[in-house]
This record gives sequence, C-alpha cells and structure tokens, in this order.
Amino acid sequence: DPYSFVWTSVPDGAFALSVSATDNPGATTTSSPITITVSAPALLQLGFDSSDATLSGQMTLGNDATAAMGTYFSVPPGNGRNYYIPAPAIATFNFNVPKADNFVIWAKVKSPSDQSQGHYIYNGQGRWFTWLAGIHANWTWVKITDAGADALFSFSTGANNFQMAWFDENA
Repeated sequence: DPYSFVWTSVPDGAFALSVSATDNPGATTTSSPITITVSAPALLQLGFDSSDATLSGQMTLGNDATAAMGTYFSVPPGNGRNYYIPAPAIATFNFNVPKADNFVIWAKVKSPSDQSQGHYIYNGQGRWFTWLAGIHANWTWVKITDAGADALFSFSTGANNFQMAWFDENA
C-alpha cells in the first residue's frame, strides 16, 4: 500500500484499471485489470413554491405573473427594516428528506434595491443569520450564503423545515 493516486473529474461509467511496475533493470510486470464503476452521487432536489410556505406576521403572499408559479412572499413596502430575531414575519417551508445530509439552498428572488435585498435565514440549528441576496430587478436564482460562503443546512431524515424571515421590506 505505499503507492496511491487521486483521479479527479472522472465521468460516470465502467473502467478497467491495471497497474504496471518496472524494476531497476527494466523488467516490467502488469497486473490483471480490475473493473470499477463510477457514478455521481444522487442529487436531491426539492422544489417549493412561495404558496407552499406557512406565512406569519406581516409576511404576505403576492401575485406576479413573472414569478415562479405566479406568486411570491414578502413584507409589503411601508414596513421598513426589521431588527428583531426571531423576526415577527416568517415564511416556513415544511418538508421531508429521505436521508440526513448537508444541503445548499437556492431561492428565486426579486430585490430591486439595496434596501430590499435582505432576509433573515434560520439555519435549523438554533441560529439566524442575515442573507443579502443582491440587487436583482428580475426574478433570479441566488444561492443562499452566510458571511460570503455557501450556507449549509443540516437536515435530518424525515420532517424538516426551512425559514426565511423579514429583514428588508419588499424583498
């Protein structure tokens, strides 16, 4: 076992591998091939529509034909910025996953100004963090980040929830 290698960017498929060894005088021996099968890990993709969320406080469901499935949720203009955690307005998605793992979440957002791009996100483990989605005049898929890095959400097998809450109005 003193020899190893790392094989990266391997496509899915079956591969026959063998090893050749050459000694100092130049004699070479090649092993019998072994077959390995490479397959990408299963990707779990869940899709939620804003109408699937349970809304509380001033979080309201709006209609916009250009939004995914025609609806979105937000705290309406005129309510300003919220500094309370937990927020008094929350959208909660309840769902099941077949296997415990860490997940990355993407959200489709429309955040037309720097005063309407912020959300509080619950990490599922006792901590809320502020997520600034960036300025997007049109509905855009944006990965949720925490302090500039991908936010990882540890969901357990079975029932889970994900929460987005009011930081900026109209976000």
